[in-house]
Amino acid sequence: MRLKIISFQLKPRNRKKRKRYLHYLVFHYNGKVYCRKRQGKDIWQNLFEFYLYESKKLLSARKLESTPFFTEMLQGINYRIHYISPVYKQQLTHQQLSGRFFEIIVDHKPAGMEGFIAIEENRISTLAMPRFILSYLHEKNVNLNTLKAGIKDR
Repeated sequence: MRLKIISFQLKPRNRKKRKRYLHYLVFHYNGKVYCRKRQGKDIWQNLFEFYLYESKKLLSARKLESTPFFTEMLQGINYRIHYISPVYKQQLTHQQLSGRFFEIIVDHKPAGMEGFIAIEENRISTLAMPRFILSYLHEKNVNLNTLKAGIKDR
């Protein structure tokens, strides 16, 4: 009897994981929060998310407010950063996610929010969301409706 030997090439296990730095902007207006349903073909397809800004490193609120995207988005809008979360992390097979959530009270819908819908704050817990966002909501007790609308002019 003859044995046939088959060899398989193994993939290297020491692949460098891509690091991503996420800044979720949770806009509150009139008892509602803006979310959108992801359409891209990735693992978060058809899940809801808040406005996402990604950068090359984690940003403080001051650094975030000085970015061109932030100043353009909130130009002419009265806003107040109500809450800044601690850093959340999630390890995926091919990437490492680190990020913060910035809860921002606004006096009207910011620019660049096409595709975002206003969801009642007490309905946020009914939406399908990525685990990264769910970790944040769980720690916040999923109830975002405890905010009061104290907006200061900027």
